[in-house]
Amino acid sequence: MKKFLLSAAVASLALGASAQQNFVTNGDFEDTNYENHFPWEWDEAAGNLDYLPGWTLSGNDDWCVLLNIVEPEIDDEHTFEGNTQCLHIYRFDDNGWQAGGAEQVVTGLTANQVYTLGAIVARAGGETVEWDDPYFRIELTPLDDNGEEYGAGNLIDDKDDAICSSDVWSFYEKVFKAPASGNVRLRLSHNNVKWEGNHSEGFWMDIDDIAIMTPEDYEQYLANKSAGVSDISVAAQGQVLGVYNLRGVRVADNAEALGAQKGFFIVRTTDGAQKLVK
Repeated sequence: MKKFLLSAAVASLALGASAQQNFVTNGDFEDTNYENHFPWEWDEAAGNLDYLPGWTLSGNDDWCVLLNIVEPEIDDEHTFEGNTQCLHIYRFDDNGWQAGGAEQVVTGLTANQVYTLGAIVARAGGETVEWDDPYFRIELTPLDDNGEEYGAGNLIDDKDDAICSSDVWSFYEKVFKAPASGNVRLRLSHNNVKWEGNHSEGFWMDIDDIAIMTPEDYEQYLANKSAGVSDISVAAQGQVLGVYNLRGVRVADNAEALGAQKGFFIVRTTDGAQKLVK
């Protein structure tokens, strides 16, 4: 398992930054007060949530769409030591007649302020019958002052590849403007309409570290998260393989090629990686 290697000065800067305000409750799914049951005797690992702190569950039928809390794979790029739980959404393979998922009402946003909805996501498609139309979906819906939908279109409405096209962790990030009420509904869902007796397999989505923040807070949040590894040492001295931003996009061949660009970057080398603050 590779580790990010931070200089002492960079580590001090990143770890000492003030906390950012995340308007999503339990967006990292680390609250251990969830409750679930295990519907099938033949699969002891497969659970279905009955209660998830901060979230309202809907349509999570044992024979349609299920939700479970699982342990994410630590890759030190998107997930780090101390991240012990993520949300797993999947379907029952041999049935299905409805969508299921989790949602929450987010309040307290400043009217007309720009915010970032960010998360890390991994997703896999699969095989199913021809009349099935499976998709995973992330929706952000504006609400009125009473917390009710009022006919306006979704602020964000993404499905499948617009969310994530890989079965390993990747970043999901969208910018939106808060409605006048400051209230929105965030919904995560999957549909399953192949009907009883028909088979599908291989459909699932993992999601974690969901945040609604100002863009500035979200940038700092990503920087602080990647600084949270346990092994902090001197910078790697190996051959530089490239410079990447915190979303995993290559931006330069080496640190010198960044020129006047400012921000947080990861310099990947043959010996590991070094965080760079400019």
